[in-house]
Amino acid sequence: MRRHQTEQPPPRDGYPYFRIKAGESTYHLRLPSIASASSLAAYYSGVVVASQGAAKLAQQTADADASSLTVEQASAASEALLDAQAEMYGALGFVILSCWRDPLAELVSRSAWLESYAVRKAIRDGLPLDGHDEAIVAAVREATRLGTEHRTDLKTAFGLLAWDELVEAGLTHEGIQTIGTECARLVFDSIKSKGGHGVEIIADF
Repeated sequence: MRRHQTEQPPPRDGYPYFRIKAGESTYHLRLPSIASASSLAAYYSGVVVASQGAAKLAQQTADADASSLTVEQASAASEALLDAQAEMYGALGFVILSCWRDPLAELVSRSAWLESYAVRKAIRDGLPLDGHDEAIVAAVREATRLGTEHRTDLKTAFGLLAWDELVEAGLTHEGIQTIGTECARLVFDSIKSKGGHGVEIIADF
């Protein structure tokens, strides 16, 4: 996390904007637009379902008769659970990244995510990277490495990067998890149908 390199719009209050307080710092966030929020909710739901499946498999393995399990089966269940935990951390990090709109503190992982296609294409094509911020390029490279290491998709990799960036900024793992979970809840609430929309159609032709 660093100060923005360019001037940003001033913070705003009221829906869809919100704030989080972490220690002595306050950060500004915004719910994504409806299309982005729907995509984010679908992505997060998929990770949650996969993680629940991995946890169930691990529990079934733990409850099974040890004599009926091979070392490979037990190892596979344990590895799947660890992978699922990493996916959840990454998903929560990506939810925070998607909502981040602080005018002072730049979440470099978010900026890198937004520029990742252009940077990755330049790297792949062997083009010069002079036109890209060094910190952004480094973040894209690190996210790519994390994706390979944890065998995961790019969104989750950038989410893991965001999580680590927030830790470096002084937030605890528990605090980041709380923020990510609450952000996800707000995103889901923003796309749910609510009783009473306060709209009246008047067609006086």
